[in-house]
Amino acid sequence: GGVTSLIGPNGAGKTTVLNMLSGFYRPTAGGFTLQGRALAGQPAYRLARAGIARTYQTSQLFGSLSVEDNVALALCHGRLGSPLAAGRFHAPALRAAARALLRRCGYVGDTMLPAAGLPHVDRRLVEIARALALQPQTLLLDEPAAGLSREDKTRLGTLLRSIAGTGIAVLIVEHDMALVMEVSDQVVVLDAGQLLATGTPAQVRADPAVRRAYLGDGAGAAGGWA
Repeated sequence: GGVTSLIGPNGAGKTTVLNMLSGFYRPTAGGFTLQGRALAGQPAYRLARAGIARTYQTSQLFGSLSVEDNVALALCHGRLGSPLAAGRFHAPALRAAARALLRRCGYVGDTMLPAAGLPHVDRRLVEIARALALQPQTLLLDEPAAGLSREDKTRLGTLLRSIAGTGIAVLIVEHDMALVMEVSDQVVVLDAGQLLATGTPAQVRADPAVRRAYLGDGAGAAGGWA
């Protein structure tokens, strides 16, 4: 039920961590568990069904499908029903649940629009709604604020806190330090694939090693946290 931000210089290994946690990379050492269940090395679909949902730096919506279809697919958890009828996919209750998730995430557009034509901010919101449709225990977000205006970032921060408030663990990779400091319960810092620091935003912000690795040694570096 908290927000953890994973930060570090370019090439630090942040997205690699998400790729291992979501099953796209197989770790060669170490491991991770979710509620006591060891999951390292499992394929992506098994991790998704175990409770780990994911969004990406680049939008991965099904562009030819409608906004509502994208979320409805996730609500089916990979089981669409009869190949001919696909009854579950079109069920009124499931469709209502998809629209409710979209509203919860702040999407106010036409749910029947093709996803390919959405503006950038709406694509982000629909992807988060689709991830939540899996009813995850953990939500992984890779640079969710990239390309958003400051106003949209503020809305995103409120959404992330709201999601964490329902008991879902939220892990974000993010370069916007203002957003990181605003929404995070914990910040984890990587540098060249190594854990450099972990703590509250205030603790990490004051850590000299973090400032050297992430911001450089210059006197003006402190402005990078703003």
